[in-house]
Amino acid sequence: AFAVSTFCAFLIMAPVAFYMEGDTVGPAWNALPKGDSAVDFSALLAGDLATAPAPSQYYFAAYNLVCGLYYYTYNEMAFMVLDLLDPVGQAVGNTVKRVVIIIAGTIVFNKPLTQNGIIGSAVAIGGVLLYSIMKSAAAKKPKTA
Repeated sequence: AFAVSTFCAFLIMAPVAFYMEGDTVGPAWNALPKGDSAVDFSALLAGDLATAPAPSQYYFAAYNLVCGLYYYTYNEMAFMVLDLLDPVGQAVGNTVKRVVIIIAGTIVFNKPLTQNGIIGSAVAIGGVLLYSIMKSAAAKKPKTA
């Protein structure tokens, strides 16, 4: 179902995008580096960006295609997991995801969180969790007329 809706959205939006941005695609494509390095798909799949100094335009196109496929797969998996969980489980999973992203970001970018950053992240994550739990609890409560 997600694949069909994504494909339908592409079919609907592609003509609009080409109409709105079509005249800029050619000049932007020609402005890309004219390197002659071949596309190394195994490096693309591994996320290795250390390629030749000037990758070709086709490398750029292939890299964007791989990024799009990864993002589609991420969304597909997210919807599959959401189908398996109840609302509280979804809220907890979403909160854990935020924590993992914050921690991974501090590790990958080698930028430690300040005390204010830790407090702000804790308040934001706690608020999202409490809101999600309260919202699901309110949805379960029978409505009176």
